[in-house]
Amino acid sequence: MTHCVSVRTDQVLSSDKEPQPSGHSHKSNDATAVWWRFPGPHLLRREPFARQRSSKPFIVKIPMRLPYAEPRFRHRIRAALAIAFLSIVAAVLLSACANPDPAKNLVRNGDLSSGSDGLPLHWSPDRPTSSSILRWHPPGAEPGELEIENVTPTAAKWDQLLLLRPGWYHVAADIRTEKVSRGYAGIALLQSSGTSATLVRLSGTSPWTHLGFNLREQQWGGTLEIRCELGPLVVGHSWFRNIQVLPISAPTADEPVIDLDPLGPARMPPPRSPPKTGKLLGVGCGLLLLLLLGWGLFELWRPALNSRTVVVIGVSVALLMTAVELASVAHYDGLHWDIRSFAARAIQMAYRGPANYYDPRLGDDFYPPAIAYDQWLVGWLGTILMPGVAGFRVLMQVPPIICSVLLALTIFFVALRTDTVQRAVILMLLYVLNPGLFYDVAVWAQNDSMYALPMFLSFVLVLRGRPALGWALAALAILVKPQPVALLPVLGLITLLRQGPLQWTFSLAAVAAVIVIGFLPFQLNHHITLVPDVYAQIGERFRSASSRAFNFPALVFGMDVPDSVRVAGVSYFVLGGFLVLATYVFVARLLLQHAGDRAATLAAFIGVLGFFLFAPRMHERYGYAALVFLIPIALESPLLMTALLLLSAAFYSNLLYGMGGIEELRFGASRPWIVICGALLNLTVFAASVWYASYRLPALGSVGSASEERSETAPSAPATEQ
Repeated sequence: MTHCVSVRTDQVLSSDKEPQPSGHSHKSNDATAVWWRFPGPHLLRREPFARQRSSKPFIVKIPMRLPYAEPRFRHRIRAALAIAFLSIVAAVLLSACANPDPAKNLVRNGDLSSGSDGLPLHWSPDRPTSSSILRWHPPGAEPGELEIENVTPTAAKWDQLLLLRPGWYHVAADIRTEKVSRGYAGIALLQSSGTSATLVRLSGTSPWTHLGFNLREQQWGGTLEIRCELGPLVVGHSWFRNIQVLPISAPTADEPVIDLDPLGPARMPPPRSPPKTGKLLGVGCGLLLLLLLGWGLFELWRPALNSRTVVVIGVSVALLMTAVELASVAHYDGLHWDIRSFAARAIQMAYRGPANYYDPRLGDDFYPPAIAYDQWLVGWLGTILMPGVAGFRVLMQVPPIICSVLLALTIFFVALRTDTVQRAVILMLLYVLNPGLFYDVAVWAQNDSMYALPMFLSFVLVLRGRPALGWALAALAILVKPQPVALLPVLGLITLLRQGPLQWTFSLAAVAAVIVIGFLPFQLNHHITLVPDVYAQIGERFRSASSRAFNFPALVFGMDVPDSVRVAGVSYFVLGGFLVLATYVFVARLLLQHAGDRAATLAAFIGVLGFFLFAPRMHERYGYAALVFLIPIALESPLLMTALLLLSAAFYSNLLYGMGGIEELRFGASRPWIVICGALLNLTVFAASVWYASYRLPALGSVGSASEERSETAPSAPATEQ
């Protein structure tokens, strides 16, 4: 006779979680008992149970107290994960900010022995026109060399970022010149104040000459970049090799000594009168914006945080994601010009404060206030840790990486409301493993995740009936960068359709309050029109129909064509505006016909992608937000999953092409085959999404999906797990 012994945690033989037996609390010791089935003579094994009640099984209850089920052990596990996360961040920062080795050349690849694709590692070419030719000669019979040839009177240089701690350094290089007239070839240092000084120079025709000097750095952040330059307006030829910056204890007597002035406020242009810095006010306003972001995260994360399984899965993925992205940041250089601009602004903010951030004498490479707060924090930490270039790059990418991790967790926790844990994990991994999204943050060193996070939070909160908080986060996203304006028409339509006049008023008041708080410390020493002036100047920087983006104007006109180019007598700036308007008309029709959250998410994706495809002055990175809004609905249909794969491939290719073009100084009107293919791919995804919204959504009903209907009557399992 076959005997069956079943071991269960309740009275129902099921692999799913069922109600506890009457008379037992949910946290009793019975919940930790293990039930096993012994099928006669077969070996002991664990089997799934069918959802049916046993007639009269032979039940054996084995009390078993699992350590991880105890509250004290759960707290220890979470504390261990948090400590591991902080340890990874601290280890990377401390290793990158360690004291320099006295025998180590602080110029990376100073012997010019490493490189690929015609470019030396860690060096960037810089030329204003195509009349300059910059070459790298790898080492062979002779050491590696950097070459600069100016065909017409101009200036050109090879750049490398350089951050030095206070102390003495020996700077040296070998230089050769040929027919250098009306100028010189030399080694220059760019300072964070914006001034550049050529400290050793050579002109005419000269054989290889070793030039060097002793440098005293007074303050961290004073020196920002070392340059091998041929200029300022010169025709000729120059070569450089064996570039060195070595820490020394004291200067030598046989070479000149250069003492750099401190970087403090006296080194920079004097602030406007009154000389206010706004630092104290800025700290308060920055903390308020940070609390607003934390409030939005708490509102969306709170229902899922009651589940131990969900927390462990989410924190584990976040821990792994952080470690991989920090390792990538430490390995790759990023884009030289972006890091240089960010570093200069961060150091200036650390000394001058937010009230002088928008001083026009400091240049126009500024950002909206939220990024300025980030630069201020990084600059302040830099003055404490005094890192080198690699350490500073890790430091500046910690906030975007944190935002990227928080965005992945938000996608996971939001999906748990209507989907199973397995589907929520898949959606989170679609974000984590997306090559373009990873490349943007960890390789290129961009901060697009910093506006995508509040942008996505605002949308979900508006859908869940929290319009005031949602619109406040939308304003925070615009304080990061102007790109989130693409979502505002969608948010406005959803708010008008789902809320009443009182909530409209609260939402507008929330937007105004966030904008005022964000700009308040920057408004000191400036005119009342600072807010529109900042966004107007940012919008006027790049007047191309397509700034290296794979979109509609790139397909029609090519890259870097002015947006004043005319089609049938109409400039593309106007034509692009009409195309964007047509996109939002379709989005409005979609929202009026379908009231479900998934239909709204599809409408947001179409609106954001259409803005990227048709609006003028778009860059390659601005497709980031479109991918974020497509991921939550990617599993709804094979067509949407295919759209996600194609859009991801196009976005990743666009980033590779855009960063390669900037590094190799490929500017000017062009339309190579990769631009045509990428633009066609993006337009195909847009057209397929519009078709899906027009002809497939009616078959699914106006609610959006069956899972949404289920979620209204039954809570999701992860939210009730203890």
